[in-house]
Amino acid sequence: MAIRTVFILCLISFWPLTASAQTGIEASNAKEIAYTFYKISGTTPHYERWVKQTQPYLSTPLADHQKVLEEQSHVMREEFSTYDPEKSPLTIKTKAGGELDAANATLELKLKGFDDSEDFLFFPYEYAGDHFGIVIDDLKSFLNPALEPDQIETIKSHLGRRDEVDISLQIVARQADSTEPFVISDIPHWLISAEIGSMLVWNENGVLIYNYTAPWYFSPVEDDLTTLKVQGDSIRDSLNIELDPILLPPEDTEEYYEGR
Repeated sequence: MAIRTVFILCLISFWPLTASAQTGIEASNAKEIAYTFYKISGTTPHYERWVKQTQPYLSTPLADHQKVLEEQSHVMREEFSTYDPEKSPLTIKTKAGGELDAANATLELKLKGFDDSEDFLFFPYEYAGDHFGIVIDDLKSFLNPALEPDQIETIKSHLGRRDEVDISLQIVARQADSTEPFVISDIPHWLISAEIGSMLVWNENGVLIYNYTAPWYFSPVEDDLTTLKVQGDSIRDSLNIELDPILLPPEDTEEYYEGR
């Protein structure tokens, strides 16, 4: 199999957030990244090879290896069969230096461990010996977002000069190339192309100072609420149920105040 090589001078790792960061969102783990790659590319994971790299297998006596191999492979197959990347956006958490450019109405974010001069930036993951990389479409523009006046005031109030910030990216995987890996720093990586659905930036004190949501993006929670509403509307319509205006009087009517 031919292997493409990409030469990069920048450090290709990223800094995970500490548990104390007040984001309320967990970062996706390496297994989720691996499952996403195989789902998007339409290929099948190497379950047995993966299991042989896991602690349950490595710590098991030799006589029980086959049993553990079969059990853990079955678990992975079940997990993979039910995993749906479209319903499970990936979350990347990282750190950056943040600085407000009030004159140009932009927020400048410099990711820790990355060289902004490089054209190719990605987030690396490793699972059971396999290496994956997430490449985000138009990432650099998200690291220098234009600001509205109210956003500028918020950032002025909560961000000092070149303070460190925590970033949470919710991304949706779009493509994965399974034909051949890219060699980056002598390591073959399987790449996933993704779009940013939402981006949240907190200051060092856990104050949200910037947020962005793509017009097309709905979080899993929003999707569930939308589904419930649609289902509720369908049930109500099928039963021909109408709300009684007497039971739910508008707040600006006499009935509302008389009932109180």
